Amino acid sequence: MDNKKPAQSSQNVFRILKWFWEFSGLRFVYRKIRPHTHQEENASGFRKPSTFFLWFIGLWVASYGIASQKYENRLDRAESKLALLASQLYGGQRTQALERLGTVQNTPCPRNPTLLNLKSITHAIFSENSKCRSVVEGAQDILVANKDHLNDLTLNNLNLSGTQLNLANFTKSELFNTDLSSAKLYQAQFVGSIFVNVDFTDANLRNSNFKGAKGTLLDFTNANLVEADFTNFTVGYRMNGNLDEDELIKLLEKASSLYMAKGIPENVIAQLKKRKAELFEHPHAVNRLIGH
Repeated sequence: MDNKKPAQSSQNVFRILKWFWEFSGLRFVYRKIRPHTHQEENASGFRKPSTFFLWFIGLWVASYGIASQKYENRLDRAESKLALLASQLYGGQRTQALERLGTVQNTPCPRNPTLLNLKSITHAIFSENSKCRSVVEGAQDILVANKDHLNDLTLNNLNLSGTQLNLANFTKSELFNTDLSSAKLYQAQFVGSIFVNVDFTDANLRNSNFKGAKGTLLDFTNANLVEADFTNFTVGYRMNGNLDEDELIKLLEKASSLYMAKGIPENVIAQLKKRKAELFEHPHAVNRLIGH
């Protein structure tokens, strides 16, 4: 019994090696170096070497080449558009250039393929629902560099997540479908601005100014609103042009802090204190209570 186990194990290894020799393409390559004789080819049971694996690898590499070229072409096109906007920006057409950043930032681009990831290759060939990261970041850099001149603009479909926009001036600008999550917006000016579907999740809005601003579909989840000014700030303006207190309460109760926030109606403050009193406590005191 003991002698049979090593013999069986050796047979299994031999079968694996034989299978690999036959189907990996090694036998085909070897026979290109040392071809079969006519006698061997005419022998009973002769089978030509398998080339499937070689064809598969060739197709894979060719597909990667196509996908990579498509990605590079789309990336070059998007970067050219961004470069054109940059030239317009510093050529006296600041407003037009800044307002077109969202369009360029959302230029469709296939995913950057990698040779060993077949899914990324097929995605790059057949789909263009990704964004070019370098273009997204380049547009962000341009906007941050011009943060003092973002007033009186119409800004659409911008991804400004995580950007450094402290002291930015958005006075009387219209922001539509804009992602400002995790952005640094200390003392940012939003006086008289209009917001539609704007995400301020995790943003630092300390000392920011929302006087006279209007908005709908806003998200202040975990936003820092310490000392923010909400004088005459209204939400739900599309419906009746007036303050919707219920919407304002739902909006502000998601914030991380409203300590020393200004301009919030007294009845809204009263409702917020009933629901979440810690919003109006000093942030350091709240952190000590929750163990941070």
